[in-house]
Amino acid sequence: MRTYQDTKEICTTALKHTDLMEVRKILDGVGTDPSAVAEMVKNTAHFGWKAETWEPLQRECEKRGIGVDSCALQRYVLLQTGVRYLDSVARLPVVNSVKQLIYDEFQFVAQPQPELLPLFAPMGRTFRVMCKILLLERFPAGQQHIEVSGVPRSWLFQVPKRDLPATLRYILFELKGFKPLFTSHTAVRRDLAGALLESEARQSQYRVARTLELQPQIGGYFGGSWFEDPDLPRFSPHLKWLLEFAYEAQRYGAFLTYRGYAPEDAGFLIGDARRRRAYQEGKWRPKISLLLWSRESLIRWAADNRDLEKNENLEEPD
Repeated sequence: MRTYQDTKEICTTALKHTDLMEVRKILDGVGTDPSAVAEMVKNTAHFGWKAETWEPLQRECEKRGIGVDSCALQRYVLLQTGVRYLDSVARLPVVNSVKQLIYDEFQFVAQPQPELLPLFAPMGRTFRVMCKILLLERFPAGQQHIEVSGVPRSWLFQVPKRDLPATLRYILFELKGFKPLFTSHTAVRRDLAGALLESEARQSQYRVARTLELQPQIGGYFGGSWFEDPDLPRFSPHLKWLLEFAYEAQRYGAFLTYRGYAPEDAGFLIGDARRRRAYQEGKWRPKISLLLWSRESLIRWAADNRDLEKNENLEEPD
């Protein structure tokens, strides 16, 4: 079980590692104090990588023999900022298994597997995600991550006209508004290792629902991807369960519609060659879904799936 004490010790020890200590000296030398480091992490989390911020520091590191591939600069700024938030994890209104997964993410930054160092590339999406996690703005729930967000109003212009009245009704009367809502994203460490698994997806959604119970201000959940494309089972039969899970959500009161077609960089061209070939031959063009799931309905789904509780650690992390 991941604990606060173990995590703090691992992170503190990592910050004393030779490469990270050298990065600290470099940042101190150019006047980048801990407050400025924290601002770098926050700006990256909210706005993405900025060359004018990162590249001068990376050049200074390279002059001192710290190569780009080591990702020492990125790991240092993450840990230096993240340890300031560690004390807050125990007080977060999330289930205990999520707290332990947060500790696991901190420990990963401190002790990453060499093959996963590309996740720290500053220009990549995954580094921005890790900034959010260590700022406690994004919460790992297993195969997916949770964020507090809201349904973009621009999406209303993308749903079929026949579904627009029902979509609006659901948002206004079931979700009680466009925000605040939970939304989820695929976990970044799964990007380089492992496939989507039904058991893990259900466990993640269970953690979302249980965490929702702890945050009464959240009106429900929304999401959407090509995973719920109606024709996906034809080309990736092993992913049929994704569509079936969306239909299960509907039986529990969720609302499902579609908002156009998925862009080519959405991920459906990665993996199964049958999907890629079908798209390239013009036989398949995946739709991107919009799934809305009210607070009451999602909590009811969790209550009917208490068998998932046996995989949750109910002890309070230290």
